[in-house]
Amino acid sequence: MELAEVASTTGNDPELDALMFRLHLETACRRGGTLALRVADLNSTDCLLQLHEKGGTVRRQPISPSLTHHLLDHVRTRGGTDTTTALLRYRNGKAMGRRRFDYLSQRLREHLPWAQALQFSIHWLRHGEIAGRDLDDRFRDGGDVGRRARRDRPGLAGNHFHDQDHRRRQRQGGERAHCRPVMATAAATMRVTGVGGTGVVTVAQVLAAAGARAGLKVTGLDQLGLAQKGGAVVSDVRLSTSAIAGSNKIGPGGCDLYLGCDALVAASQQNLAVIAPDRTYAVVSTSVTPTGTMVTDTRTEYPSRQTLVDRIEWAGSRPENIFVDARAQLGALGEDQYANIFLLGAAVQAGVLPIAPEHIEWALELNGVQVSRNLDAFRLGRRYVTEVWAGSGDTARPDAVVLTA
Repeated sequence: MELAEVASTTGNDPELDALMFRLHLETACRRGGTLALRVADLNSTDCLLQLHEKGGTVRRQPISPSLTHHLLDHVRTRGGTDTTTALLRYRNGKAMGRRRFDYLSQRLREHLPWAQALQFSIHWLRHGEIAGRDLDDRFRDGGDVGRRARRDRPGLAGNHFHDQDHRRRQRQGGERAHCRPVMATAAATMRVTGVGGTGVVTVAQVLAAAGARAGLKVTGLDQLGLAQKGGAVVSDVRLSTSAIAGSNKIGPGGCDLYLGCDALVAASQQNLAVIAPDRTYAVVSTSVTPTGTMVTDTRTEYPSRQTLVDRIEWAGSRPENIFVDARAQLGALGEDQYANIFLLGAAVQAGVLPIAPEHIEWALELNGVQVSRNLDAFRLGRRYVTEVWAGSGDTARPDAVVLTA
């Protein structure tokens, strides 16, 4: 990336500028949020930053292990670990000021003609891809901190379930069986489809946060259209153990997991274009949600369940595909928001969502909305797979191949 190259190799403090550039690229924070950061806001154990931004907003933002390592090193070398002092500082230990942003933006424009032509500024990073990319060798995982981060966050690699927390949850009855990843690749793509206002974008954000927590590279794209409430919503999420190139949007035949929170939206031809034979797994809720036309015109009927399933499986049925009335399975929790989280649990347990369940539960807690109910819905989805779906006569569980970092 040209911008990162200029930031990290020019100027009177390239180390600070490269760190600031990476921070904005990963967190999409505002200028004021960066300047307000204190040492106490860095949680190196969980790779989190607490950002204090416009209007008194406070948010906890996952960051990559490599950025965490470099921020810790920056703190140690530029003034000690007093938790009340500024996180980003000049070489003399003085807190970084607002003019540093202008200086870096000006320098980028001086070295890059296209940046000059577009009058690029650091603020633009808030509106671009904010995946945790390795911009250059300065940000590769390294040292003891990086090794601990990789060890503690295996991501797509290794057996997700052989840890103490998992054994403790099994004893408490929270989980019923091992989930074994099916996909054998170092990258995974997911399309989440559903109805606006039911938490589709939240599901995508949970996936992205869980992936970042696992130490993976993440990109995403939310396609809301004109109607964010009641209209079709599509979110694409891409995960990888290495830098992600290309568009955030999944291209034709490029989907690994097709997560349908609404069967009618999932069965639309435009969305189905990303499905490919022998690649795509489908986890879809068949709960009926009437459209506006069905409400105003009682002669319009909802398509049959089998019709929608046949459309979605146009490329061929796979034994790992799950079609379930998620809302009915939830009982008292049977709201669309929880039904979507139920699907996440089912996908994890079926082995077609290659993120460790503890990372998804962490992301649900990070979201901070109805945490207990969302965790219950997630675990019910997992239990459904082990107790109902896996026991059906037409379902075969293949031997799993875990993804490797």
